[in-house]
Amino acid sequence: MLNIEIKKNDIIEKLANVQSIVDKKSLATILNNILLYTDNDGLYLEATDLEIHYKTKIKCIIKEHGEITINARKFYELIREFPREDIFLQEKENLWIRITDGNDLDFKLGGLPTDDYPRFKELEKNNSIRIDSNILGEMIEKTIISVSLDETKYNLIGLLFEYEKKDEKNIIRMVGSDGHKLSFVEKYLDELDKNNFYENISFIIPKKGAQEIKKITDKNNQVIFGVDGKFCFVNTDDEILSIRLVDAKFPNFKSIIPENRETIVKFDKNSMINSLKRVSIVMMDSNLKSILLNLKNNNIEIETLEKEFGEAREKIEADYIGNDITIGLNTKLLVSLLSVMKSQKIEMTINGKKSPILLSGNDDKGFLGLVMPLTNLEG
Repeated sequence: MLNIEIKKNDIIEKLANVQSIVDKKSLATILNNILLYTDNDGLYLEATDLEIHYKTKIKCIIKEHGEITINARKFYELIREFPREDIFLQEKENLWIRITDGNDLDFKLGGLPTDDYPRFKELEKNNSIRIDSNILGEMIEKTIISVSLDETKYNLIGLLFEYEKKDEKNIIRMVGSDGHKLSFVEKYLDELDKNNFYENISFIIPKKGAQEIKKITDKNNQVIFGVDGKFCFVNTDDEILSIRLVDAKFPNFKSIIPENRETIVKFDKNSMINSLKRVSIVMMDSNLKSILLNLKNNNIEIETLEKEFGEAREKIEADYIGNDITIGLNTKLLVSLLSVMKSQKIEMTINGKKSPILLSGNDDKGFLGLVMPLTNLEG
C-alpha cells in the first residue's frame, strides 16, 4: 500500500494546477478525485474530467509502492494549510489515506478504488512540434477572448489551430470567434523542431483545454505541442496534458475579413479604452452597451446610442485617411479586443456602416481583431 514522504513545495503547485481540471459538477464521484501512484521514477499524479487529462511526476521518497484516488479539493486544501514542509502519506485499510508530519499533525481522508479511475491515454508523439512557450501563450491569450460562450454554437466554443507549410515557411495560426467579434493571430516560425508533423492540419481546441495549455506555457520556456487523432497534447519535462478536440468544422473566417481598406483611422489605445469606459457608465448595465463612433475633423466622437438611462459624448484625437463616417458598435466587444493588444497606436479600418471594423498595431504582428457593427441603425 502507498507509503511515501514528500515535500510540500514539490506537490502544492501541482495540486493547485488540477483544481480547474477536476470535474466538480460530475455525478461520478470518481471524477472529483485525483489518482496518486508510484513507480521507480517517483510519485505520479493524474486528474481528468474525461475531456482533459493531466499527468505529472513529483519527487518523493518511496517507502512502499501503491496507488489510491483521493478528493482533489479536500487534499489540496489540507496540503495548502499544512504547516510543515515534510509530509508523510500512508494508505490505510479500506482506502483511507493518512496525512501526517510524523509528530503532532494527523489527518485522514477517504479514497476510492483506482480500478474505477479513467487512466491516462498515452498519445503518439510523432506528430508534434517544439514551440516557444511565449509564442503559443500569446496566441491563446489574444484569441481566447473571442471564443463563444453559447454551447449551442458548437463549432465556435473553442480555438481553431492551423499549421501550414507554405513557400518553405512554417505558419501557425489561431482564431477565436463568437459571431460578433473575431481574433486572429498568425506566426511564421523560422526554425521548427518538428517530428513528422503534418504539412497542413487544422483542429478546434476547446476553451477549457486552451486555458490549461496557457497555464503550462506560463511556466515553461518551450513545450512540445502535437496532435494524435481526436486529441491534442502538450508535453514538458514533467507534465503531460491531453485534450479531446471539438468534433466540428470551424466557419470560414477568411470570408468575413475585408480585403480592401477604405477608411484607415489611427488613435491612442488608452485614450479610446478610457473614453469607452466612461461613456459606458451612463448606459444600462448589460452586454448591449451600444455606441456611435463619429469620424470627422480628425477626431473620433464617441456617443451613447442608448439614451434611456443617460447620455454621454466624448472626443479623442485621431488621424485618418478616407471619408467621414458614423458606425455603431458594442462597447464591450471593442474594449475586449483592444485590451489584449500591446500596441499603443491602434490602426482601425472601416469600410462602411455594415462592414466589420478591423484592429491592428505595429507591436501586435500577426494579430487582427474584428468587430461586427450594429446594423439596426437608421440610414
